[in-house]
Amino acid sequence: IKKKMKIVRSTLLVIVLIIFAFVACEKVDVKNKTIAPPAPEVKDNPSGLGTNPGKPYCAPFNFPAGIELIGKMQSSSFKSVNFDKENQNAEDFIMNPKTSFIPLGSGSLVQIYMKFRNKNPFKQTLIIPGGLIFCPEDTTTQTGVIVQPDTLVINPNDSVGVLLTAYCTNLKKHVPSNTTFNLIGVSLHSDLHKVVGILKNKQKLQQGSKVQSIIWNISDRGGLKDEDVDYLNSLP
Repeated sequence: IKKKMKIVRSTLLVIVLIIFAFVACEKVDVKNKTIAPPAPEVKDNPSGLGTNPGKPYCAPFNFPAGIELIGKMQSSSFKSVNFDKENQNAEDFIMNPKTSFIPLGSGSLVQIYMKFRNKNPFKQTLIIPGGLIFCPEDTTTQTGVIVQPDTLVINPNDSVGVLLTAYCTNLKKHVPSNTTFNLIGVSLHSDLHKVVGILKNKQKLQQGSKVQSIIWNISDRGGLKDEDVDYLNSLP
């Protein structure tokens, strides 16, 4: 009986040690585990919009694996930057448009040329999300925002040029001409976020639509109005 008791005690001791080791390992794993930071919240942060200083409040955006930007993002060249942005067509003032570039977006005042390379041995889809913000290096000119998503498919080991036409978020600044841009991220400004959400499943907007005036209401005129929301919801 003593021998059996000794065996039982030994077995229990081994079990206890195993449990202790398992719990200790669990604690180490928890201690070393990387905890993701909380996602940035949507809020009424006007930085970089209208006449407000700073960069627009955004969530980070990264290109898919194997997709890279070739060189810098470059604005269109305008004959004049002093035309009436609210009543005249920006297209009438553009010099030497690059017709070989694929047109994306539906704005007109902020026009950005960019080239992408797909380094993958397979086709890669690049989704340009609504809310994507581009800031010019010339800070006297306008920042651009995309309001609807666009999709670009790039062949394997190939490159493609894109003309992205964005909406202006600074009514009192000049159109960007002969400047370069930086991609800032996806806007988390509450009103812009709402506009993008409404337009996400709408038909592709046409240039010259009322949407540019709505963006200026947000950036320069105190915010999104009820009639703006009604108009956006009424779009097909």
